[in-house]
Amino acid sequence: MDNLRAVIKNFYCYISPSQIIGDFAAYKELDENTFHKLGSGYIRKYSSDEIQNMYRYLKSEFLWQNHRLRNDLPSQEDTQLNVFDALMTFDYSVLLEENGEPLCQYQNLLRWRDMITVLEEDLFITSYFAYDDCLKGKDRRDFFWKPVIGHNNFALNRLVSRGVAENHFHLKGSAPLFHLSWLSLMNHVDNRKFAQTLEGYDRNKLQANLSYDVNYKSSGLKIMWYQAALVRVFLFSRLMGEEGIEETQVKRMLEEPGFLLEKISMLDKIITRQRDFHGIPYRDGIKYDYALCKPWLAGNVDGGRNEVITGERWLLYSLFQKAFRKEPELIGFIFTLY
Repeated sequence: MDNLRAVIKNFYCYISPSQIIGDFAAYKELDENTFHKLGSGYIRKYSSDEIQNMYRYLKSEFLWQNHRLRNDLPSQEDTQLNVFDALMTFDYSVLLEENGEPLCQYQNLLRWRDMITVLEEDLFITSYFAYDDCLKGKDRRDFFWKPVIGHNNFALNRLVSRGVAENHFHLKGSAPLFHLSWLSLMNHVDNRKFAQTLEGYDRNKLQANLSYDVNYKSSGLKIMWYQAALVRVFLFSRLMGEEGIEETQVKRMLEEPGFLLEKISMLDKIITRQRDFHGIPYRDGIKYDYALCKPWLAGNVDGGRNEVITGERWLLYSLFQKAFRKEPELIGFIFTLY
């Protein structure tokens, strides 16, 4: 489990986005050379031979887990290391579903905590539900789970349910700050204050990722924000069966930061148009997110709790389902999800 967590961090935290954009690190066939370089940089307790053996072991482990869950036999096509299979293997080790709610298995609570301090927990939960629902042949409509999920220790939950006295609080400390900040960033790329803040973070950054490869490139946070917003609205358009931005133009905007900066005004207009056309008004009448596009995403009978963040969860869930099912209409674009 420790090795798996380290590898997932390499896949999703430390790998260069430019390598993914340039097809040097494909989500469905991460090559041994890239794995080895990342491992040498970030998993330093292992020798070169041990990292090589880890690659071969994980490739067979992911394959075995995948086909164990599907109850079928491996084929000759399943010979590559797929980064989504790494998520799936971790998901089934630490998560479970109880009464429609995702829960962490109590014995793996510290391992779960270690992962969600560096990667948002909805990444794991939506991929878990997407894969599990693919196996069961169903589509989920309930995305109202808590921003911080619970665990399955019944005795501890019962004890805490009696009430706990507390004499201090952290202002906004329990608010879903990442979720709300992410939605603002993804829906308002023309916000100059956001851009200035991200540029300030880059200037004052105390720790940078390792340059694990001679061709390693790392863009600033502002550029990565624009790239993420572009990918999100592009995949959303494809998911809704719309043409949207042409794939060749998206590819160029991702590969050329200068060209992307020239197109920010166009990108903002596309996002605004999608929000105006698809967005469901929240209870205050404001459309916060274009991905909040289905009536049942805003239909939580429990006081509307967590409704505003369900669009992002539905979008991730739907895209993971497309990836796991290998559906042809999106398979050519799904690399941008990674």
